[in-house]
Amino acid sequence: MHTLLVTGDVGLVRMVNYTNVQANDFTRPFLHTAELLRSADLTWVNPEGPLVPGCAPTHVGLVFCVDPRKADGLRFAGVDVASLANNTHSRSGSARARKLAPGP
Repeated sequence: MHTLLVTGDVGLVRMVNYTNVQANDFTRPFLHTAELLRSADLTWVNPEGPLVPGCAPTHVGLVFCVDPRKADGLRFAGVDVASLANNTHSRSGSARARKLAPGP
């Protein structure tokens, strides 16, 4: 038997992105869930925003983008698929949305 683990939105934007950039630690959001996420044969998450170069860390407003180094956290958590199906991509800035960073 194989296991598939699918999450809802994984909020990696705004304050989470801001604190991860400040601490230079992109595994922090997954410290309490990584073991569970890694236990599945396939883990699928839906980041709340795209990983884009030049995403300025902010904890206010409606900028929904994520520092590309967050891919390190997704790998740490054992994420196999990070969906881009999200209605917040337009809030990352139209120019940034065209420069999506490579995923895990």
